[in-house]
Amino acid sequence: MPAAEPPAPAAATAPVVSAPARPALTPEVQAEAARQYEIGQKAFQSGQYEIAQVAFSRSYTLSKEPDLLYNMAKVALRLNQRQVALGYYREYISHHPKDEVKIQQEIERLTEVIESERGDGAYNPASPAAPAVSATTPTVEPDPLNIPRWV
Repeated sequence: MPAAEPPAPAAATAPVVSAPARPALTPEVQAEAARQYEIGQKAFQSGQYEIAQVAFSRSYTLSKEPDLLYNMAKVALRLNQRQVALGYYREYISHHPKDEVKIQQEIERLTEVIESERGDGAYNPASPAAPAVSATTPTVEPDPLNIPRWV
């Protein structure tokens, strides 16, 4: 019986860096995360953005599903929490580098809006966030990215 050959050496390429593995969820935790997600979706669709924000946040806390960061950014925009939305977009990119170009365009557009609101053209991420609720609902363009959402 011939001896087994040693494995071939790995190709000389840069190491693959992946996002940290999420812990396996128990069926109960998975069900609650999904329930909170559904609450967030329904609330968002009916214009109840504060409820959507809480529900998506709870779902993310339970599941650590990075797609929820995108949903949370969209909710933050509806609540005029532009700097909060920037944070969610940046965190989303760290988990979805393939979407970086499209999300970076949104980050740049949002940064320009923040700068224009400040009046001096300088973006200061340490400045206080916009009020949680505005008197009018801001105009938000339809999502052209068509990024799949967590279910």
